[in-house]
Amino acid sequence: MKRVFWLVFLIVGFSILIRLFYLEKLPGEWFGDISNVHEYEMQVINGQWPFYFFQSPGPLYHYLIAPIVILYKDHGYVTYKVASVIVSLIGLMGIYLFTKEITNKKTALMTVLTASVSFWFLIWSRLGNSQIVIPAISSFMAYFLVRYIKRNHLPDLLLGAFVASLGWYTYPQTFLFPIVYLLIIVVSLAAFYILGKSRINPLRTLLHFILVTFVLVILTIPFVQIVKNQPGNFGPQGYVGKKVLLGGSLISAETIEKLKTNLIKTVRMLHIRGDETFRVNVSGHPQIDKISGMLFFLGIIYFFRTKKYLWLFLTLFFLFVLILPSILPAIPKGEIPSSSRTIAVIPFVFVLVGAGLSEVYFWVKKILPKKYLTEVLVTGLFVYLVFANLRLYFVDYTKGLPDKNLGPGRIIAAYIDKLPSNYSVNFSSCCWGEAGQPEHKGVVYNLTKERQLFDWNRLIKSCQEVGHYPAVVVVGPDRYSDTEIFEKCALGTKVDSIYSEDGRLVSYIVNIPSD
Repeated sequence: MKRVFWLVFLIVGFSILIRLFYLEKLPGEWFGDISNVHEYEMQVINGQWPFYFFQSPGPLYHYLIAPIVILYKDHGYVTYKVASVIVSLIGLMGIYLFTKEITNKKTALMTVLTASVSFWFLIWSRLGNSQIVIPAISSFMAYFLVRYIKRNHLPDLLLGAFVASLGWYTYPQTFLFPIVYLLIIVVSLAAFYILGKSRINPLRTLLHFILVTFVLVILTIPFVQIVKNQPGNFGPQGYVGKKVLLGGSLISAETIEKLKTNLIKTVRMLHIRGDETFRVNVSGHPQIDKISGMLFFLGIIYFFRTKKYLWLFLTLFFLFVLILPSILPAIPKGEIPSSSRTIAVIPFVFVLVGAGLSEVYFWVKKILPKKYLTEVLVTGLFVYLVFANLRLYFVDYTKGLPDKNLGPGRIIAAYIDKLPSNYSVNFSSCCWGEAGQPEHKGVVYNLTKERQLFDWNRLIKSCQEVGHYPAVVVVGPDRYSDTEIFEKCALGTKVDSIYSEDGRLVSYIVNIPSD
């Protein structure tokens, strides 16, 4: 028991450590999605009670992290990265509980170990974006579902229904959760009954099913109201609608061909070619490393060897069904495969990876005469897995970020934060770096001190347009001639050159005193 305690302590500690290490600077770029989270969050914290979809994200994540943002406010981008770290740990807890229910404690610990270091999950854990809540929802939904199937207890069923219904308020790809929940209840209970694994009272189960259906319908009503209030977003040409709706006949040859192509690309993403988006992946790299990829298939063998056929079916069913929203024909082909739209399957991918590691332990233990040799070998395999994933994240991923993770918005904001709060912030240029960074919001939302910002969301070209003195004017490194214009605004004006730690010129800052 004491050994298990220390093992859990080490797993939790290590998971937290790799999520917090170098968090302030990696990733460095505040991009548009983080601005969306911040603006929604400010409405929540200011008591406006927003309840709508901001493009794709719904209200759930923003209310969930509100206490974290309030407690850790005034840290710029780091605030939202810390929030996503905490939510990722909730997801790891859900993965552990689900895996323990369908396997055992040892396999569950191995699963959490592999999931916690996975660069796919690690990227989202540190990014600060709202998709990180999805694995937490899918894992807890599966956990309560398994508990109900095994015990036939109504509270588990209703808790699972509540968690599944959160999908209505999260992302378009999670709208499927409540439907999947009902479907799996029927299929799994039928399988359990046929296999003779559960003493199911048909009448009681029918009453439970009617009740949970009623609860799911009730929990859908607020979502229906959101759709009514946002016809532009959910309509055929809306941000959500045009990606969710098929936009044509489901049985047309073209639609079927697109579905087939999208499905193949999505299935290949784990082992062959993953998401091309540099912010959420090492561009094009498979979503899991090679060692995890081999363990994934060994995990299937584990379930066969231990005769856990129903739980293997359930895991594979989740894997298949939860990727369906990511293969819809309406989604542009350049966005497939998608790390974000398939993030719900992370718990089920790593259940198999963790089970695969457990399978390796089982067979090595049978072959080697000494137990400590088995532990040394399996530990060595895991250490290599950790090294491969951390290298992918802290080295390869970093190199693929804009300007090799320069993060100019953070650096400029740090300079401005050193000035008195009566300085206004102005821009004469923006978006000069790779991927259009830094945006105005990437600077202003990174500030940790309140100040007179005035009309900062525009470019100025003369002293007359400066909102208020004293002031700073942010000038791109390729626009030095602009600094000469603003040097004439007042006596004592100076131009500072801002450099990164590695000596790269980030921008010029024109510091204009009061008249």
